Amino acid sequence: MVRSGMVDSMNQDYVRTAWAKGLPDWVVTRTHIRRNALLPAATVIGLLFAGLLGGVVLVEDVFAWPGIGYWATQAILGFDAGGIMGTTLIFALFLVLINLAADVIYAYLDPRISL
Repeated sequence: MVRSGMVDSMNQDYVRTAWAKGLPDWVVTRTHIRRNALLPAATVIGLLFAGLLGGVVLVEDVFAWPGIGYWATQAILGFDAGGIMGTTLIFALFLVLINLAADVIYAYLDPRISL
């Protein structure tokens, strides 16, 4: 994903302009190409954490490892409303924090985006 973003960014007008101005290759790569290529990767990494939460429930249940996923499964099987709401709240808070981190990373990578 990062490679395809780099290839797409290298063909943009602002990159050709930076090279035409005589900037060193490392400056053009670091400031112009890489920052714009990392935006889609930041999006995908943020979305992968939702899948990881589903995976943690499955893995902890299969191997009977004590953890939040195992606790969620036992709460569902035991009809424990408090446990279900607690695990849902913890998962939701985790996803909100991950999305917040992705937004902060977006603002760092792309100066056009403000918080």
